[in-house]
Amino acid sequence: MGNFRKDIRRGKRGEEIVCDFLLQCENILDVIDVSKEKEYQDIDVDFIVLDVEGEETLVEVKTDSYKTENMVYEFYSSRKRKTVGCFEKTKADYIFYYYINKKQLYIFDTMKLREFVHEKAEAGEFKLINMGDAASGYKIALNTIPKNVYHYVDL
Repeated sequence: MGNFRKDIRRGKRGEEIVCDFLLQCENILDVIDVSKEKEYQDIDVDFIVLDVEGEETLVEVKTDSYKTENMVYEFYSSRKRKTVGCFEKTKADYIFYYYINKKQLYIFDTMKLREFVHEKAEAGEFKLINMGDAASGYKIALNTIPKNVYHYVDL
């Protein structure tokens, strides 16, 4: 249970850092934290971001403590129950994948990332790996992801 609590704290810290980053962007009016609201938990969304033009953008934040040049795309949250993983389930427009130890932020267009992963998996280029806690997903080298799928920021 100690690792779970540590993961939760690290995730919350990542969300705080991403929120601060967003609030510093000149075109952002507000960031509404909806991470504790069941309606948004059910669709894996952490923030509603409001911009100066009145547009709302849904954001999911993932915090990773690894120092590798890979990311893990959770496909199943439970292999046994075949429940959909967060990257497949989220209704967020963007996934902010923050490497807390490297202070690197990858901002993924959710639909473009999904399309890329599905294409590579169907072609046999990605294989499902066990991720612990009965989850499974794809380990993806960041340098293989097309530039039109993400934006990168050093924080």
